[in-house]
Amino acid sequence: MQLGIPAEAMVLAVLFGCNLAFATPVAYQTNILIMSAGGYQFRDYVRAGLPLVILMVVTLSVLLVLRYGI
Repeated sequence: MQLGIPAEAMVLAVLFGCNLAFATPVAYQTNILIMSAGGYQFRDYVRAGLPLVILMVVTLSVLLVLRYGI
């Protein structure tokens, strides 16, 4: 409230940030389980997850700015 930013916008920003765990297998425990069972390597997660993280950060940032004018 002291920043003059709506609380809902801050909650959404934190929520989006917490859910962007696609780029590494160590981001979440099930990623490591799939990594060992599927024979994936660390670079497979980075190659598939990094573009997705970039896309989500850009999209969600634009949407927060458009919706809340931050």
